[in-house]
Amino acid sequence: MLVKTQDEDRHLDDLQETFDTLRQYHMKLNPSKCAFGVSSGKFLGFMVSYRGIKANPDKIQAILSMKPPNNVKEVQSLTGRVAALNRHAIKAQALADFIAEFTSNGDEVGEKENTKWVVYVDGSSTQHTGGIGVVLQSPEGDKLKHKVHLQYQTTNNEAEYKALLKGMELAKSVEAKSLLVLGDSQLIIGQVNGMFETKEERMRKYLNRVMRLIKKFEKVSFVQIPREENMEADVLAREAPAREAIDNFDEIQYMPSVDIPKILQVEDRENWMAPIVSYLKDGRLPEEKDEARKLRVRAARYILMDKILYKRDFSQPYLRCLAPDEANYIIREIHEGACGNHLGARSLVHKIIRAGYYWPNMQADAKAYVKVCDQCQRFSNIPR
Repeated sequence: MLVKTQDEDRHLDDLQETFDTLRQYHMKLNPSKCAFGVSSGKFLGFMVSYRGIKANPDKIQAILSMKPPNNVKEVQSLTGRVAALNRHAIKAQALADFIAEFTSNGDEVGEKENTKWVVYVDGSSTQHTGGIGVVLQSPEGDKLKHKVHLQYQTTNNEAEYKALLKGMELAKSVEAKSLLVLGDSQLIIGQVNGMFETKEERMRKYLNRVMRLIKKFEKVSFVQIPREENMEADVLAREAPAREAIDNFDEIQYMPSVDIPKILQVEDRENWMAPIVSYLKDGRLPEEKDEARKLRVRAARYILMDKILYKRDFSQPYLRCLAPDEANYIIREIHEGACGNHLGARSLVHKIIRAGYYWPNMQADAKAYVKVCDQCQRFSNIPR
């Protein structure tokens, strides 16, 4: 907290008003962290002067000195650091220069919109698992690599479709308008372009998802390329099925996306997400002051994208929020589905988070589900 006075003669009056407010709400200050009569200089990590509050140059320089991000996790880490500075309404010129470097100006808008992003995709499968490799390339030539481990049995064609969908989703997340998708699967690219017929019902489900995703771009093109021109995505896809430490993957999926129930628009459903969505979308708050304050604090941890609620997390990708019926389905599939191994409650929750899902009562729901699982009770260790 900082009390800033425009007129030096009124400084004591402003302090009196501040202390009266603190007493009214029974708030206390730590004397060792208080300073009075500060005219200018570094204070609580910020530069304070008669011109206002500015960012600490050391913090800005730390961000400017960071190496360019190479994957999704590093991009989110950079976003989190910049957001931490923005939360304090910083106006420092160095931060403005940093943001301006990555922001289009008015003269460049038309040119940028006509510039395509390029995404290279490839999928692979083994007897029990699969992998996805995606390389997203910006109009300036910067590359973002993404590797997904499929922790379930899949076909090579399914993995190729999954890679294509993941590439388009990543492109959408960076607000790409025009996209060129390059893959080496003649069948999948041919089906998307309408050159080949899609006979299998399961493949039609994937194709329908691709068609829905295409509508979110201004222009998308799909081109088949030789495997030797798709080596970066191919290497990622072949590495992904390996049994490595889970931290070596950008993402792990535990079930096919076409088997997950379609998540409805959360504003149409009365569940734990409804108040958060109402606030993020329309700024609607409860009438009671305490409840309104709690909702504002709580909503800061979430983001609404394409009418779907996600939980923010700077150490990992956003987590998709689930309603109770969706949560029950996810628990059942991960615990005892095709690749389920009847984990304990704590491991089950960790696996759900790694799959990219969240709801507030995850711990309690997982514990309750494991307790009533017949096989878990039959074959669990007997305490001595």
